[in-house]
Amino acid sequence: MLLGWGLTVPMVHAQEQAGEEQAGEEQASEGHAASNEFQHSRKHHLSVLLADTRLLVPGEEDEDAFTIGIDYEYRLNYRFGAGVVAEYAVDPLDATTFLGALDVHLYKGLVMQLGVGVEFIEGDANELGRIGMLYEFEFGHLTFSPQLHWDVTSAEDSVVFGFAIGRNF
Repeated sequence: MLLGWGLTVPMVHAQEQAGEEQAGEEQASEGHAASNEFQHSRKHHLSVLLADTRLLVPGEEDEDAFTIGIDYEYRLNYRFGAGVVAEYAVDPLDATTFLGALDVHLYKGLVMQLGVGVEFIEGDANELGRIGMLYEFEFGHLTFSPQLHWDVTSAEDSVVFGFAIGRNF
């Protein structure tokens, strides 16, 4: 009887330890999720941008143009997404921009966007670099995000500011 009890206690103790370790792993996993509140179960995001593009030409008056765009992002994980952006700035600029983008999800809805691409303006193609910030407010599957981007080309710089309405799917 003492021998049976002596064997049972270590087995029960080992089972309790295994249960505690599993619970600890689950809590650590939940803690990671809690520390990253901007998690997505959907990997795709599509949005439409309505903005103003301000062309900054040194020594000349800045020009503004209404801009419409579309943005697709594939979320690689909770921190990074890769995508494409297409924008068109109407007259007086008449500029079309295409770029590949890396979205870095910094904290909750705060996103830094880095991109490279090409801008077609007045018949010329210019290489383009972009750095921007946006904040995605989520309402279920829908998003609303104020945005500010700085685009640099060999010809001129521009600032794009506006908002996007999107959908996670």
